[in-house]
Amino acid sequence: MTYFRITIVIFVLMSSLFAEHMFSKIQNPCDDPIISKVRKNGMVPMSLKERIYFIRVKRACLNAGGSEEVFAQIELKEYNRDFGKAREMSSWTSTFSYSVIVALFYYFVLGHMADV
Repeated sequence: MTYFRITIVIFVLMSSLFAEHMFSKIQNPCDDPIISKVRKNGMVPMSLKERIYFIRVKRACLNAGGSEEVFAQIELKEYNRDFGKAREMSSWTSTFSYSVIVALFYYFVLGHMADV
């Protein structure tokens, strides 16, 4: 049992010694290459790890006094790309919703007109 405790203590000490290296500060966050990568390719081809890193860089850049205009352009580009790819009301779901609306219209509007 004591070997196990010693191993745990050594592991915790080593983790705390190298933790600063793992979570080092970003030197100049506004010049990070991930921002140019997102501006060029968008957020879709990024992995989850890269997205988290981008959010961290974005927050650090804004806190350092960086321009919010760059990130607004990125968000606008993402919005426009998503809007272009979204096909509103153009699949089976839209056909079903049209059918439901027509059925409700006939039942509530025309059905009550027939009772009068």
